[in-house]
Amino acid sequence: MIRRSPALAVAALVAVVGLAACGSDDADTRAETQGLPDLQVDLEAEEWVLDPAASSLELPDGATATLAVDGGLASGVGPCNSYTGAFVLDGTSVEIGPLAGTLIACEQALMDAQDAFVSALEAADTVELDGDRLLLTGPDDVRLAFDAVDRYQALVGEWDVVNLATADAVTGPVAGTAPTVAFADDGTVSATTGCNQAGGEWQLEGNALAIGPLAATFRTCDSPDGIMDQEAALFQALEDTAQMSVAGDTLTLLRADGTITLVLAEAG
Repeated sequence: MIRRSPALAVAALVAVVGLAACGSDDADTRAETQGLPDLQVDLEAEEWVLDPAASSLELPDGATATLAVDGGLASGVGPCNSYTGAFVLDGTSVEIGPLAGTLIACEQALMDAQDAFVSALEAADTVELDGDRLLLTGPDDVRLAFDAVDRYQALVGEWDVVNLATADAVTGPVAGTAPTVAFADDGTVSATTGCNQAGGEWQLEGNALAIGPLAATFRTCDSPDGIMDQEAALFQALEDTAQMSVAGDTLTLLRADGTITLVLAEAG
C-alpha cells in the first residue's frame, strides 16, 4: 500500500470525506490481491532479504541479496547487480527465470557471488513460507532462506551515498565530498551534496518508490572539482528512482527497468 506522512494522510482523508466507496488501505489491498492464492499474496506483501547463514551459498562479508515478487515477476538486488525475471507459482512449486541483470563491474568475489545467487534462484523449485521466513529449495541441495523486511521502516532514516549513476557509469562520490539522502517519516526527502540542498516528497507502494519533484538551492561551488556535476547527477538519480530494495544497512534505488540509480549506506 502507499505509505504517506500523517499530514498527507489527513489531507487525503479530508479530500474524500463522504466518498465511502474509496474504502481503506486494507480494502484497496484486498481488491488488488483478490483471487490470488494466499501464498502469492504473502510473498508480494514483503521484500525478502537473504540470510546467508541459513542458505547453501556464502556471500562475501558485507554483501547482501534481496528478492521481491510482483505478479509474475521476481526482482531484487544481488551482491553486485540488480536482476529481474519470471516468477511462476503453482501451489508450493515455483519456476524462477530466466533472470536478466545489470552489468556493473564489481570485485571478482562479488561477481562470483552474484552468479551463484542467480543460479540458485533459477534452480529453486519449491517454496515454503513460515511467518517472516521464506525458504526456496531445489535440486543439488539448493537452499535460499530469506527474512521479511518492512520496507517503510527500513527506508526512513539518513543515508550516505556510496555509488550514484552518472551519464557514463555508476561511481562513488567525488573525493572530499560526503553526499547524503534522508527519508523522513513525514513523507519528505532531503539531499545534501556539500554545495546545495534539495528537498521534496516521497511515496512508497510495495517496492515502488516515487521521489520528487525536488526543489534545490542555487549556490555555485568551484571545489572540489566535479562537485556540481555530482550534484546534478544525485538530484537526477533521485527523481529517476522508481523502485527500492533494502538489505541490512544497504539501500539500493533503481529505475523502472531495474538499473541502479543510487546505492546508499545507513548513516552513522
